Amino acid sequence: MNILFWVLWVIDLLLTFVVILAGIYRENTGAFNNNNFTFAVVLMLILVGSIVVRYTLQWPLISVLLAAIPLLIVLILYLFDL
Repeated sequence: MNILFWVLWVIDLLLTFVVILAGIYRENTGAFNNNNFTFAVVLMLILVGSIVVRYTLQWPLISVLLAAIPLLIVLILYLFDL
């Protein structure tokens, strides 16, 4: 369970960097309807929240589920082609 948590957490961290870089790129191209800031804030809250839940509250299963939320959302969006 420990390895799964850290794999999911690193994937979430990389996804956060991609969202931030995509937001910077969209701003430089002149697109002003940018939702990437909101997505980046949500991803950062999930990253911090999963660490807090894992080490402060001592709930490892909930922290793994919390770290898996972004990947589940991406999977659902991919499956339904939204």
